[in-house]
Amino acid sequence: KNITLRSMMYMGYKNAPPAPPLGVAPQFICRPGRVTWLNLFRDRDGYVMRMAKGESVDTTTRPVHHEHLIFKPDVPLETYFRRMMRYGVDHHFVVGYGDRVEDLKRLAELTNISYKNLTEL
Repeated sequence: KNITLRSMMYMGYKNAPPAPPLGVAPQFICRPGRVTWLNLFRDRDGYVMRMAKGESVDTTTRPVHHEHLIFKPDVPLETYFRRMMRYGVDHHFVVGYGDRVEDLKRLAELTNISYKNLTEL
């Protein structure tokens, strides 16, 4: 799939600090396949890790500033979102290809970070 770089000066994106008004923005969609979603943030007790397994869904490219990947978790969406609300998540996250949950659990254990797999059955 292609990545298109679009100039923000042609997108009506002039007054959205701190984004520069004359930069470029990528427009692309990630390839489909198995992925692991990871969220790492600091709460009142220290760092916490949230993770989930699922699929990157095959879909069309969205306009600039929209999703680059559509994530379909391995559990029903209602379950997934209820777990997000119960355990907490942050709005910044990373998605990587493959099943990395066991690696992430081990990393959390080695670094003494609490973790929760939001798609654990």
